[in-house]
Amino acid sequence: MLPLCFGNQIIGSLNFSSKTAHAYSIIWRNLASLLVAQLAGQLGSILAHERTSTALYALQQFQLQVQQQTERERLLGGIALRIRQSLELSEILKAIVREVRQFLNTDRVVIYQFNQDWEGQVIVEEVMSPWPSTLGDTGQDNCFSQEYAHLYASGRVRAISDIDAAGLDTCHVKFLRSLKVRANLIVPILIGSRLWGLLVAHECSAARLWQDSEIDLLQRLADHIGIAISQAELHAQIQASAAQFQGQAERLRATLEELQAAQTQLIQSEKMSSLGQMVAGVAHEINNPINFIHANLPHAQEYVEILEQVIATYAARSPEPPAEIVRLNNEFELDYIRQDFPKLLKSMREGTERVRDIVRTLRNFSRLDQAQRKSVDLHEGLESSLLLLQYRFKPSVKLTRRYSALPLVECYAGQINQVFMNLLSNALDASVDAGADSVELTVTTLWSEPDWVSIAIRDNGPGIPAAIRDRIFDPFFTTKEVGKGTGLGLSICYKIVVEEHKGRIECFSEPGKGTEFRIHLPLRA
Repeated sequence: MLPLCFGNQIIGSLNFSSKTAHAYSIIWRNLASLLVAQLAGQLGSILAHERTSTALYALQQFQLQVQQQTERERLLGGIALRIRQSLELSEILKAIVREVRQFLNTDRVVIYQFNQDWEGQVIVEEVMSPWPSTLGDTGQDNCFSQEYAHLYASGRVRAISDIDAAGLDTCHVKFLRSLKVRANLIVPILIGSRLWGLLVAHECSAARLWQDSEIDLLQRLADHIGIAISQAELHAQIQASAAQFQGQAERLRATLEELQAAQTQLIQSEKMSSLGQMVAGVAHEINNPINFIHANLPHAQEYVEILEQVIATYAARSPEPPAEIVRLNNEFELDYIRQDFPKLLKSMREGTERVRDIVRTLRNFSRLDQAQRKSVDLHEGLESSLLLLQYRFKPSVKLTRRYSALPLVECYAGQINQVFMNLLSNALDASVDAGADSVELTVTTLWSEPDWVSIAIRDNGPGIPAAIRDRIFDPFFTTKEVGKGTGLGLSICYKIVVEEHKGRIECFSEPGKGTEFRIHLPLRA
């Protein structure tokens, strides 16, 4: 028996024995002992090397496992971080299939999403060349029944190493071959208890035995996908709710503005209606006595002429009037009265005609026929408005009329007159408030198109800044000082022209060069 040694360590023994007795010479025994000792040394070296190789291989395998585990954790950590930092679900899913395919070194990785009837399609894919793409495929596998769906919904994982040796149905094998699949690994994507889809790895080049660590990785990634989808769905719900609330807020704001505008219009309409009724009543009360006075002025003229004849006849018959007559003639200046009285009657006639014109203008402007559209002369409405504003026409105001021949326009005359009054009044305000030495106001009418007429009112005021030009028709918007404007005039004009008469109102203005408002009205709204 000889020991087997490696260095100073005994790692075994080498035994020699014989069933029969032999007589060996001392030389032979010494030679045999030397040979056996050399053999024992070589065997010890061989056994020691084998143990070292085994230990080294085990160490290498351990290092490989640690490295793979580290890579898996890095992959999972990166995906988790991406999910926390981003709400872009499509980008997250693309990153997952890309990194999974690279980590597993497989040919294709897809995410398949189900719909309500357990059909669906491939929504994300990462595939190596030359294998065909399945992106967008509906995956019409007729062998996939609702029973399989329930199995996946309960958490089933399916790892197929070789489709030809897995005992699959013929139709299922045929379907997988159409995708060039030789082996696949299928993991369900669950959101709670709901089966959302599948995370699938395809090996197309050859059969493949899927490792437990690879299956575990896909399961954990499927869990991350479920979290990302839940997060995206929750975000979408929040966004939808926010959009719904925003829409409701906008509708409420619009409704409030409409109510305010309607209230303002109603108040203004009531004011105009009340004003119209009052003006009509006052005009009626004024018109009767004025007509009476105007009608009797010719008779008064006739009576004066008769009295003049009587006085002339008396003077001719009595060259020397009594002293009392002479005194009265000198005291009352009878000769002056005889000369001035016809002029007084003429002034009275002109005054009554002026009052009658004003009354007629007031009645025309108030237009109590607002409930019905009527064919009217717009020039008449413009002149009525200008007449009512005449008290503001100082010597420095230059009014230019550029009237074209216009057809009658079917409209609510009272409302259109209100628009004219607002625009003319604003034009005067703008020019006067700017301190212009001379105010130039131009009113232009034009039969611009076969079925449309246009009215333009222009001033030489300071103009309207471009920054606020888009807001001038908004209710309650005004640039005037507090107490000088309500901000309703132009909004009412817009409502009357655009909404009531289906027309257009435009504003053209340049700072320092004045403003022009153009009204376009259809002949028949």
